[in-house]
Amino acid sequence: MDRSGRANIQTIFSYLVLFFLVAALITEGYVAFMLREKLEIQAEELNRISMRLQDLKKERDILKEEFSYYNKAMGENNDGNSP
Repeated sequence: MDRSGRANIQTIFSYLVLFFLVAALITEGYVAFMLREKLEIQAEELNRISMRLQDLKKERDILKEEFSYYNKAMGENNDGNSP
């Protein structure tokens, strides 16, 4: 094989390596973009869940207060002194 044939093979090999490097870079960028999108969606879902949990805690506290109020009211009326 002469020098020009060897140079052509090396050039083709160099372009092939460059092609695969660019393809890997593009693939990595695409994967990073998809992961970022997925993380944003999960962050939004987590935020909604957190807000719902806070609402449920507030509702629980309100119900506790109401239950305590009625419990006290019933306890005062059922102390044995009422006819």
